[in-house]
Amino acid sequence: MKPYLSHIREYHSVDEARAAHRLIALLVKRNYSVSVNDGAEWVLKRSTSIPTILSAMGTTSEDHLIIRDPSGEIAGWFNILWGNSGEELIADHSGNEICESLWKEWASI
Repeated sequence: MKPYLSHIREYHSVDEARAAHRLIALLVKRNYSVSVNDGAEWVLKRSTSIPTILSAMGTTSEDHLIIRDPSGEIAGWFNILWGNSGEELIADHSGNEICESLWKEWASI
């Protein structure tokens, strides 16, 4: 089974699961930790485990991800909207060089 399919929820498409896996794998590869807010609460804080992060995502129609560098400083954020296509999974992100670079790399994969 593909790694992204083990965390797919019944209401997410395979394209969304692939896109989420690509983003989280990219963030972890670049040494960022990820916190996940489901719109109501922080369901995960400062994780670098791809399966753990993916399991925390998608419990609601959107997720807000905060990424931190290895020193713990906030590097930016990504808004994730579920229910669109995989290419539209990232609805918005911080307008800084780090997140813009990550978004461009994610979009090109």
